[in-house]
Amino acid sequence: MGPARQRSPAGPPDTSPIETATPAPRTTTDAGATTDPDTIQLLYISDSSGWKVGEAYRELAERELGVPVELVDWRFGGFTMTAARDLVRSGRMAVADAEIVVVWANPLGSGVKEGVDRCVGGPYEDPGVYTVADWEPFADVAAELLDDVWEARAGRPTVVRVTDLYTPVLTDWERHGIREACLTAFETMSDALREVAESHGATFVSALDVYNGPDHQRDPVAEGLIDVDGTHPSEAGAQAMAEALAAAGFEPSVGP
Repeated sequence: MGPARQRSPAGPPDTSPIETATPAPRTTTDAGATTDPDTIQLLYISDSSGWKVGEAYRELAERELGVPVELVDWRFGGFTMTAARDLVRSGRMAVADAEIVVVWANPLGSGVKEGVDRCVGGPYEDPGVYTVADWEPFADVAAELLDDVWEARAGRPTVVRVTDLYTPVLTDWERHGIREACLTAFETMSDALREVAESHGATFVSALDVYNGPDHQRDPVAEGLIDVDGTHPSEAGAQAMAEALAAAGFEPSVGP
């Protein structure tokens, strides 16, 4: 579940099934480059809903903090929270060096009950009723990931942000008579992630609020926040999300 399935910085998205292999970490630093000891590492973990956002957030962080910020890019199409957790564990050295960490990945494969996938990509059907409790398996994986981040950071102050997922298909939901059910599914997922963030030393910043408005009734496509593919963030959308992350501040925590 997520806006796209294939990581491609410039090319068009792919709507093929979600990838199951754990991808290799990437960094924006060229191979063989020496990182300035004053450079802050920004680890951005996300599926394709984070495309363009990481770069915009890096620029804002650099401007606010007054030091170079390097984007360590762990954004992959179709990235699941279980795969993200496993990558955090296998890429522990990169996590250990990251003074800023942003986390979002989709819930597929986490043990959440089936249904919400009917709200994403079509065919659009009623997902059933979702409550916060239904997202507990997903929230548990997110909690494990955050625990692993703090373990890797070994008590060093770290800015940790958890985000959620926007929807670019409100009009499709409306047309198929599933708007309320799908929106409830997304909102309860957000609530579950907010609870995990607050209990694990992180700050929650809602992409659903940024793109769909505080009442989640705004069509981000009509507002120009979604790219021409109808799925991913536009430059304006990415900037808005980056500004929301920056507005949460850069005061670090030392964990829960």
